[in-house]
Amino acid sequence: MLGRADLFAGAASATLGLILQWAMSWIIAAVYVGAARYLAALGRHWPAAGLCFGLVVFGVMNYVVVPLSAA
Repeated sequence: MLGRADLFAGAASATLGLILQWAMSWIIAAVYVGAARYLAALGRHWPAAGLCFGLVVFGVMNYVVVPLSAA
């Protein structure tokens, strides 16, 4: 978010990163909960469905988000 300035921002940059990480975690969890309200199988078989959802999130983050961020 901050670009090159992020390397020199110190604690403020680390705090922003922590807040953004928590926000993404809450949003990803909310997407799963929202989907589970419409697809009963996600609630009944939550360990397997959660693992599959986690793999999808991993793939999206690594193959879409990171390349688009030019990190």
